[in-house]
Amino acid sequence: MNYLLFTIDFEPDYPPMGNTFLGIEETSKILGLLASWSIRATFFVTAQLAQKFPDVIQTIQNAGHEIGCHGWRHEALSKNGVLGITAIPRAMVKPTITQATDILTAICGSSPKSFRAPYYSYSHKILPLLVMLGYVVDSSRLANPYLSNSVLPYAPFTLQGDQRYFLEVPVHSGTTNEGINYSGLCSYSLRLAGLEAVQSATLKLIRKQENEHSVSVFSCHPWEFVANPPWKDTQNIFIWKDSDKLYQRLNDYLKFMSANFHPISLTMCQFQQNWKFSSYPESL
Repeated sequence: MNYLLFTIDFEPDYPPMGNTFLGIEETSKILGLLASWSIRATFFVTAQLAQKFPDVIQTIQNAGHEIGCHGWRHEALSKNGVLGITAIPRAMVKPTITQATDILTAICGSSPKSFRAPYYSYSHKILPLLVMLGYVVDSSRLANPYLSNSVLPYAPFTLQGDQRYFLEVPVHSGTTNEGINYSGLCSYSLRLAGLEAVQSATLKLIRKQENEHSVSVFSCHPWEFVANPPWKDTQNIFIWKDSDKLYQRLNDYLKFMSANFHPISLTMCQFQQNWKFSSYPESL
């Protein structure tokens, strides 16, 4: 049985370089694409964006997708973020996550159950707080062989001393290509590495999982679909002038997944509810 966990980070455009919300204008096209392949996604939303665009959040919910928490303004919660962004003071972490959770609860009508730290600023220290706030899934770590020791697309565990099951799911699945290049299942790789590279990475990941289930985690940002964006990009890796081509590549990738693996598409919370934690030891 093959599972596809499709995630979208709803945040300000290209943080911290951009301070606009042009990506929000891509919502209808993204929802249409997901609907055409019967994909249920998890949208990790900053509370600031939810406050600015509550009607858009309602539209996403009405389409059957999950709303997860992506922080308040997209602030780094620890110094472990991959971009070297300065983290907020440690004393501000708890009130920041709590405030973001409360805002999303008020707008969505129910509390978020899935969390993704901005800038992938994962830290074990925030996990007890997430459990206390009612979260059951964290998806803040990259399964990148150059950033961690794990290239598996998931890592379930429970917090020690707590009886509730808490699932850890990487930001997106990833693997190496010919031992040197990293290919992640994400819109970034679709743009830079191309469709065939992402398809090849998917095949390797599914074959690597030797049990009866496979899990593929895909991530993207709506602002990556904005053509000719106004923000500056010194490395020229987030400037994409042909957004239609990226939509086509994403559509072709979902077609590839559907034709070859017939994946079951679940939100993070749905996947957590279906996961058999009894097969995995309690660990940190």
